[in-house]
Amino acid sequence: MSFPGIIRRLFANNGAGPKLRGDILPLNYGTCSTAAGTAAKVVSLPGFALATGAEVTVSFTVTNTASSPTLNVNGTGAKPIQYRNAAIAAGYLAANRTYRFVYDGSSYELVGDVDTNTTYTAATAAPKNLAEAAAVGTSKNYAREDHVHKLPASVAKLSTKRTIDGVQFDGSADLSRYALCSTAGATVAKTVTVSNFLLKVGAVVVLKFAYTNTAKSPTLNVSGTGPKGIFFGGAAIGAGAVIAGRTYTLVYDGVGWELVGDLYAQQVSDLIAELDFLRKLKIGAPRYHCSTTLPDRHAWINGDFIAFEDAPEFGEKYEAGGFDGMVMPWDADEKYQAAHLGQFRPDSANPTGLFLPVDGGQFFRIWGQGVGKDAGAWGEDAIRNITGQASGANSVGPCYSGEGAIYRGEVQGNATYRNGSYGGYLMFDASRVVPTGPENVPQHVWQPAVLYLGRPA
Repeated sequence: MSFPGIIRRLFANNGAGPKLRGDILPLNYGTCSTAAGTAAKVVSLPGFALATGAEVTVSFTVTNTASSPTLNVNGTGAKPIQYRNAAIAAGYLAANRTYRFVYDGSSYELVGDVDTNTTYTAATAAPKNLAEAAAVGTSKNYAREDHVHKLPASVAKLSTKRTIDGVQFDGSADLSRYALCSTAGATVAKTVTVSNFLLKVGAVVVLKFAYTNTAKSPTLNVSGTGPKGIFFGGAAIGAGAVIAGRTYTLVYDGVGWELVGDLYAQQVSDLIAELDFLRKLKIGAPRYHCSTTLPDRHAWINGDFIAFEDAPEFGEKYEAGGFDGMVMPWDADEKYQAAHLGQFRPDSANPTGLFLPVDGGQFFRIWGQGVGKDAGAWGEDAIRNITGQASGANSVGPCYSGEGAIYRGEVQGNATYRNGSYGGYLMFDASRVVPTGPENVPQHVWQPAVLYLGRPA
């Protein structure tokens, strides 16, 4: 038969448009109204022929309650209904549900997944705790969408111990990886105890060291698991790398204990803090300088006014009491100022800055407790007393003779003195016994001195 002939055979025109001829390709949909408890289900489906691979679609009007039901389509014989090669049970064919069956030569096999649920009913019993034994379920019992289990009131411990970062844990006690290492600094083999510790790759301990390590290539033995090297950056640590009072995290990599983080970060931070402390100590402190050119952030010690807004750290040190004992009253008179050339002077009762000391040309003398002078006070020049001795004359000798700085000068004529003897001049010259000059000074060098003002605004 030609292809157009097949098309003409498939469709018959009855005046209402093309229609599929059921005698050629019969419809395979039917309805089953067999009673629920009747196992032999029947379906009327005109034109159906039983053959292997035959498919039918059946809508059930009632829910099957019979065990191992059969299906008889159009009187072709009762054949077992199976799902996954097993006879279906009661409740598998629900009312108002449509199912697809394929005949495999001996039985009708349900096609696809089957939802056996017909009704969702509320639970009649309170939900059980997770720690309690669960009830055995049945095909007739279903969970509602709002179904919950109560949390257990308590759990004593895990049935099997687990390890967290090398520390065994079963829930019966708190877990801690922290311990104190009290091994002496010079001892290579450091030991420490961590409860429930198990040495394995990835194990972590947090240790505080009571002593700074001074040993080369130290080891660490945690809870008797054996000495393992302590490393940082893949290299054995040396003396001073672990400091007393500091806490460190170490992880076991299968070979040794690797220090975590930046090992020297704290040391560097401490060093920076110490250097900054020493730097701030210099603020306002006169010091000698190697040049006659004023360096940046410094001032000559010549009485100039320094505003705090220009030198904020200078002002901060003043406000913090850093110049205590070296600051005169802001309203000190000229006499007081002259007597305290080495002191700072505020510009007002609430100062915006300070007048610097006037140390140019002055000699510094170390001030100390009990010297009886104010720090920064000025002292006038003075020398130690110079003495000599003169002796008197007799009637036939010189009029006078001297020792030390005193001596007899040239006779200037005749002079009657007491008994008529000749006299002369009595002379004084300190250079005969001490070095002399235009001013009283100790041995000295003219050295520039500056004062550090701190970081600028």
